[in-house]
Amino acid sequence: MLYGSYRSGFKAVAETAPKPLTRGQTAAFRQFIDPFLVGLPKSAAILDLGCGDGTLLAHLQSNGFMNARGVDCSAEQARAALARGVAAEQGDLFESLAAAPAAFDAILAIDVIEHMTKPELARLGHLLRAALKPGGLLVLQTPNGEGMGAGRIVYGDLTPETIFNQSSFGQYLRSFGFTKLQFRETGPVPHSLKGRIRWIGWRVLRVIAQLASLVQTGCCPTVLTSVIIAAGRSPGREQRS
Repeated sequence: MLYGSYRSGFKAVAETAPKPLTRGQTAAFRQFIDPFLVGLPKSAAILDLGCGDGTLLAHLQSNGFMNARGVDCSAEQARAALARGVAAEQGDLFESLAAAPAAFDAILAIDVIEHMTKPELARLGHLLRAALKPGGLLVLQTPNGEGMGAGRIVYGDLTPETIFNQSSFGQYLRSFGFTKLQFRETGPVPHSLKGRIRWIGWRVLRVIAQLASLVQTGCCPTVLTSVIIAAGRSPGREQRS
């Protein structure tokens, strides 16, 4: 119920024509999402699960991925994505995956899994594995429970249900057979003078935070941004039998 009005309730965005992608949005997608897509053919079947207002789909489309589509459970978000001119629909995320066995070369889910309970995540893991082709790419972004500033994201919105860190994220993906796992930070993007200043400041704070963690716990975390991105590969044919 809360997410159904996420656009008009939480973000307070009127249902008007969506604005073009900003320079910052494009720079962030190029830095944090595009590296995972290297080697993926432009004809690849891509699903943006929980596509929101279609910003990532628009970015994919502008980069030649014309076989990308999205689904979002919020009618408001789906309408905004359609108004942006991308292929999107309103629908149940679980049903959409269940209806497409081994259909996708890649599935992207940006800021989605934190809105699910643990039983829902268990169901989702099986469906993601089944909807990807053998060796297919999965990219997930979610708040990082041990990241600096994560509280603003986790507690600034009523919809999050489950929060991950790198360890629990890996546990989740491996339990459904995903391999070749990668975990990456997000953080400031140096696309402008302000962005470069923020990026430099973040690099300094990151070192301090790692030292503090090492002193306190004996461990030195590698992902400290408030958001974490993980990628993995679906099991191959020999692993699915």
